[in-house]
Amino acid sequence: MDSTVANHLVQTVEASRLLGATVIVTGLSPDIAQTLVNIGVDLGKMNTVGDLQGGIEEAERILGYKVVPTRVGLETSET
Repeated sequence: MDSTVANHLVQTVEASRLLGATVIVTGLSPDIAQTLVNIGVDLGKMNTVGDLQGGIEEAERILGYKVVPTRVGLETSET
């Protein structure tokens, strides 16, 4: 990722925030994170996680959702 692409990512995140969205950036490799830092991006102001699963978990946390197990297979059928 070069600085032009990194700048577009930052602009997209900022534009989304201006529209009221909460942005979670997923899948940033160490090299991409370093590029962002080198161009002056404060990653502390961006909500970043390592992978999609982490992004889903972060979204659930932000929204106040809690995943709970269900009792699958306990239903009885009447015949």
